[in-house]
Amino acid sequence: MKATRFFQFVILTFGLSCFVACNNDEVHDTDLILGRWDLQEGLRDGHPTESLDELYFEFFEEGKMRSNLTGATVDGSYEINGDQLEQRGGPMEVDYTIQTLNDTMLLLTAKIHNRDFKLQFARTVQEE
Repeated sequence: MKATRFFQFVILTFGLSCFVACNNDEVHDTDLILGRWDLQEGLRDGHPTESLDELYFEFFEEGKMRSNLTGATVDGSYEINGDQLEQRGGPMEVDYTIQTLNDTMLLLTAKIHNRDFKLQFARTVQEE
């Protein structure tokens, strides 16, 4: 009887652990975002846009960032929560969804001024 309760407890604990581990929010390695990213392709409402051709993001430690999203270079801050990249400070605050983040590519989607954006960046290798 005691063994049966013990095994029930083990199975319940294992099942709950699996449920918690299967959370849909993808967690990204925040260190991967550090550095400069230059726009490779920008889509607005599914169509290529040339107005973002020179766009870049530069991410620093301690949540600091620099971007020219508004046309001028502006310093701000950022935070990554699961698959959300939250840009704060400066004249524009944007919440992006991180679709892909790896050593060479950063793919973001966002709704900015009621328009859908898809932004694909490539990491810029800084010369030392």
